[in-house]
Parts: sequence; C-alpha cells; structure tokens
Amino acid sequence: MLKKSVAIACFALPFMAMAENGPQWNSVGIAYAEQKPEGVGQHLTGYEVFGSFLVNDAVFIEGRGGDVSKTIASVKNTADSFEVLAGYIMPANETTDFYAKLGYRWSDTSYAGVSAENNDLTFGLGVRSMITPAFELNAALGSFDNEAELSLGAAYQFTPQWAMVGEYKTSDNLDRWLLGVRLNF
Repeated sequence: MLKKSVAIACFALPFMAMAENGPQWNSVGIAYAEQKPEGVGQHLTGYEVFGSFLVNDAVFIEGRGGDVSKTIASVKNTADSFEVLAGYIMPANETTDFYAKLGYRWSDTSYAGVSAENNDLTFGLGVRSMITPAFELNAALGSFDNEAELSLGAAYQFTPQWAMVGEYKTSDNLDRWLLGVRLNF
C-alpha cells in the first residue's frame, strides 16, 4: 500500500506543483484560427497574430488581428478583425494574475455577399494562472458590440521562451478556436 501511494505521489507531484513565476505578459504569437459564425453553414479558417507588452509591473498593452475566410458556392465569406487594448494586472499570488482591459476592436465581415463593419469599444475581466511551471490556464469574460464573450485558453511552455497555445471563444453569434505558438521575451 505504501509503495503504491509513493508511486502515485511521485507521478502526480509534477502536475500539482505550482510555478515559481507568474504568467508571461511580454509575448508575440501566431495561430491557426477557425470560426463558426451564426448563419454560415461552414467554418471559416485563417490566422491570427497577437502580442502583449508590459509597460510597467501593473499595466500592459495588447493587440491582436486576424483574417479568416472560406468560399462557399462561389461566394467568399470573410471576417477580418483588429483590436488594441490597455490593461491593468492585479496579482493574486506568485502564480496567478487577475486583469482588466479596455480597448477598441475593428471588424469587417462579408457573409453570403452581405458586408458589414462593426467597430466598437471592448472590455474584459480575466484570470491567468501558472498551474505548473510549464502549464498556464486562462479565462476571461468580455464584451463587444453589446454581446458577452467567454474565452478559455491554455499554454504549454516547452522552453522558457516558446509555448504552444490554444484558445476557445464563444458568444451568441460566433464560436472561435485558435491553435498556435507564442514567443515570450
């Protein structure tokens, strides 16, 4: 019984250990993006680039932009977006940060030949936590165009500078998935 308990503890300990450092806020990345807009029968695919930069210990600037598209029945469906935000970090402990951010998002869409621009203020409240020295989880609740948006994500640091990232965002009219790489600096 004791050998079994020691073996389980040795296996589980690396996954339960807390990181010595908190989430990385100075980073840039690129990701494969896929989104499913309401009313469009297919998923649109493309890319998203993103980055953030610490201005000081508590303030950061974030930017992201992307392009997804798919031709369906000879009609090209596209969605382009770009956003710039400023945020404030509130550390909860050495491995977890809460944050608030406010910014502006520009968005152009064309579905089934109908084009629209949607430019508006955006804000969000979230948490980022290093649950192990190499694995980060994050979640945020935000708003854009008077619609709530939930974001869930993870990052696996395979070196101190490089991480694999994944993210899922959902709102009433749109579901979006991202899978990519992030460079911390």
